[in-house]
Amino acid sequence: MLCAPLHEDYLGFTIIDTQIFMAGNRTRGTADILAEDEEGELWLLDLKLTKDIESDPKFNPFSWKDINSIDPTQMVYYQTLYSSMNDETPRCGYLIFDYTEHLRVRFYEVVITEEKQAELFERVDRALDVADGLDGSEDLAIPSKGECDKCVVQCSRRFDSRKIIRKKATF
Repeated sequence: MLCAPLHEDYLGFTIIDTQIFMAGNRTRGTADILAEDEEGELWLLDLKLTKDIESDPKFNPFSWKDINSIDPTQMVYYQTLYSSMNDETPRCGYLIFDYTEHLRVRFYEVVITEEKQAELFERVDRALDVADGLDGSEDLAIPSKGECDKCVVQCSRRFDSRKIIRKKATF
C-alpha cells in the first residue's frame, strides 16, 4: 500500500532492498528498508510499531507522538554507516505503525545534524573504551537481547542466544 504507486496512500518510495546488513570497525547494524523516492534520492526507512501513536509522552516515555523526544541514535548510526560503505548519504525516515483499531501510520523524515552525528560518535567511543577496558573478571550483568539490539558496539558481553551460561552455586 505505502509503496504501491496506484494506492491512495502511496508515499512515493520504491523499495530497493530490505534488511540491509552493514558493518564497520567493531560495529554493525541492519537497516529495515533501502528505498528510492520519485526524484531518485536514496532513503533509509526504519519501521517502528507502537501500541498507540497518539499516546501522551508525559505518561509513555516511548511515545512516538512527539518525534522530537525520540533518541535518534540508531537512525544516525545507520545513515553514517551506510554513507561510509557506499560514498552516498541517504535521507532517512521513520515509518511508524500503531495497532489500535485505527491502524494509524505516520511518516517522519529525520534530518540529522552534524551535532547529532558528533554526539553519536562520542557515545560509541565511550562504549568502546568501556568494552576495551573489560578483562572478563568483572561481575557485570550480561545485557538483554533488547539492549544489544540497540547497541552498535561489538563487545565480549554482547547477547548471544547460543551461549550456555555456566555458574556454580554452593549452598
